[in-house]
Amino acid sequence: MKKIVLIIMIASLMCSCVKTTKEKSTFAIINNDYNKKVLINQNDKKLLKDSLIFDQMALNLFIPLAENTNGKLYFAVDATKLTSTIISVVKNHAIDSTDIVLLIDKTGSMQDDIEEVKKNTTTIINEINKLQNIKTCIATYGDKNIDGRFWFKTTILTDNNTMLNNTINNINITGGGDIPESVYDGIYAVLNKIKWRSNSKRMILVIGDAPPLEGKLTNYTQSQVIKKCKEMSVQINLYPIIVGLGFADTTTTK
Repeated sequence: MKKIVLIIMIASLMCSCVKTTKEKSTFAIINNDYNKKVLINQNDKKLLKDSLIFDQMALNLFIPLAENTNGKLYFAVDATKLTSTIISVVKNHAIDSTDIVLLIDKTGSMQDDIEEVKKNTTTIINEINKLQNIKTCIATYGDKNIDGRFWFKTTILTDNNTMLNNTINNINITGGGDIPESVYDGIYAVLNKIKWRSNSKRMILVIGDAPPLEGKLTNYTQSQVIKKCKEMSVQINLYPIIVGLGFADTTTTK
């Protein structure tokens, strides 16, 4: 009986460390055995070592999006690291005359992450504005099977800072249903709806903590998204940012 009580107490303690939303009920443990060849540099390896909780399926499905579009996968251990990660992507990959899309998962488990971005909107916009002739778009996605006509929303590409600031600060959370979201459909919608400039570099930062829906629950597949990115007049580079569920391994952090 004592063993049973102890097991229940441990299980309860572990559950309390995870984001508590109806949508997010599972998580995956990432350890040092995770060795995807072209995407994991030394800083990323340390992050994966120090950060116990990422969604394993999200990692596995986001990796090919980056690998096959000349992009790169990034990690944000929790909401507090998301702004600096977005800034790192811009610093490392954007150049003058780039078209940048921030495509953000707006479902329940991302609420704290979105609030953090809202608090730091000016910082993000200022970093983007260090480059010349930049146009930026804010787009959001959820689960089109659950969220109805509100599942996706986008602005035009713009250099109007007030418009960008207002758009980010007016992002509304939707339910999202179960864990996977309409990632592929969201990317495809951006590819089709955005009026891209003719000679610009084109970057989409796909920001979320949940894997893409697959099978009958999505209109487009991973391979179709990658093919579409490559077929554009200027190839689209995808930069997925996977946000962790916020439970850090403090025993290995220095």
